[in-house]
Amino acid sequence: MTEFQQWIASRGGACWPSGGDQFLWVASDRRRSVLLSRAEAVVWQMAMPFQSRAALIAAAQERQAMPPDVATAALARLEALGLVVTPTTMIGDAVLQPAAPAPVIAVRTYRRPQALARLLDSALDRQRRSEIPRSWLIIDDARTDADAADNADVIARATSAGLDLMYLGPTQRRDAMAALYAADDPRIACLLDPTVLATASGARSWNWAMLLTAGGTVSMIDDDCFLPVCRPPSWQRHWSMQNAAANEGRFFDGAMPSLAEMQEDPWQEALAVLGQSPGALAQRDGLLIRQVAGQTIEQLSSWNAGRRVAAVIAGIHGGHVFNSALYLNITDSHSLRDLLREPFELARLQGDRLWQGVTVPRLTSNAAYTPFLIDNRELVPFAPTAGRADDTAFLGVLSAIAPDSSFAMLPMLIGHAPVDHRDRLDAMFRELLIDGNTFLSGFAHQVSPQLRGRDRGARLRAIAALAANALACNEADWQADVTAWRNRVVASALEALAQSLKLAGTSAPAEWCQAINRADAVNRAALSTAAPAALVAGSRCAFEQLSNAAEAWTGWWAEAASGGSALWRDRLQVRV
Repeated sequence: MTEFQQWIASRGGACWPSGGDQFLWVASDRRRSVLLSRAEAVVWQMAMPFQSRAALIAAAQERQAMPPDVATAALARLEALGLVVTPTTMIGDAVLQPAAPAPVIAVRTYRRPQALARLLDSALDRQRRSEIPRSWLIIDDARTDADAADNADVIARATSAGLDLMYLGPTQRRDAMAALYAADDPRIACLLDPTVLATASGARSWNWAMLLTAGGTVSMIDDDCFLPVCRPPSWQRHWSMQNAAANEGRFFDGAMPSLAEMQEDPWQEALAVLGQSPGALAQRDGLLIRQVAGQTIEQLSSWNAGRRVAAVIAGIHGGHVFNSALYLNITDSHSLRDLLREPFELARLQGDRLWQGVTVPRLTSNAAYTPFLIDNRELVPFAPTAGRADDTAFLGVLSAIAPDSSFAMLPMLIGHAPVDHRDRLDAMFRELLIDGNTFLSGFAHQVSPQLRGRDRGARLRAIAALAANALACNEADWQADVTAWRNRVVASALEALAQSLKLAGTSAPAEWCQAINRADAVNRAALSTAAPAALVAGSRCAFEQLSNAAEAWTGWWAEAASGGSALWRDRLQVRV
């Protein structure tokens, strides 16, 4: 046992004076309260970050003139009450659960037959070299059979070559929708039918993936991805305690170097993590326990007892997933050093040749990017179709209806090669593209602590009711709310850019500093303008979809999970 396993930190909550030199401690979830003496309240406050007992007693004496015997007695009572805990107590349960069932691999596609063919060819190559067959579900967002014809040809060829494929195209989609109650209501049908709300969103395909795999697990892959899944250099298996969703990255000027292909099956590795508790993962794989030093239990919330991994996140190798290079500049010191290495080239920020991910696995309390694997054995939400950030909206609402969820970022990188050229450097000098779906995600995070109970359906309906209440304001107030939120997002990005400038120091390339300052100026000017009309309208539409469709979605998902999804997957099987 290391010394760090004996360190202690205060449980979250708050203390209020209650007269008579006593203080009332109330837990963060408001489910427990305890009367404390003044000394106990002071020691509880000082023990917020993890530290050794000796350091805490010494700090109480030095900063509060508290005699060591008084501080020791106060700490002993806090420990007896369970108001301070060790890392082992915080992490809790170390029992491994049985592995989750094998996933269906869902591919979202729309009129990109070349990209789809590349992905399926890479899947065939993987299948020939692996003993583990996988089932692939192709979800085509095409509006008509004519739109889907080229993709259908690709699927027929891949099936003939031996790939196990299911296909949801326009005809199959119409048949499936006919079996869903209330699907003729356009306010609800827009979640699944591209002819009802014709946007560029992939959320409809996302929603079909959730329904067609309900009761099991699903691996989400877009058609501009490809296999194999690779490892980042110098990756490790033991877990980091860093609760941060930001990726590490490495940038390349010439040809993309070859990365080591995973020797393990990537889906097997992800399945071994899905549904597990933090304690079980730490016990099995090891943990960088020293990282608790100076961290509060709140900062380490993804490692709290009672949590389970709801989704697994992989990184990418190839081309950057975003259309703007701005976020490539917001990263850790090692990644920033690699970005700015000499001889510096601003073209690195085009992001066409890079890898982004983690070298050490970590658990996070929130996520924003499309997961490699999702646990669909309990109710999950739908993604609103009015915006583009379907993954962010889905994951934000999922965190709110399943507040005991953690998200595992693993050191594995899937190939990503956008079909269309993206001038990410040029986009960096325009206002940040902020999506209405992310406003809903932020709203879900905000209201989640107000909700009681752990029933996912009840929590989803409660969030929908709160969304409906929020919609009751007039257009001017709605625009003001969206503008204030947009400004917080932009201000946060500008602060992060400023931190990157500070981190880079005086030796940073002048060309890069000029680019950062130019991006800062453009977005800082936006802070004094109202949110764009499209953002205001899109965010309202996302709220409307949630408030209108939550009840129907809960019923659809439950019916699918009780056997309907398996029946439909059988009907969608492509046969030679």
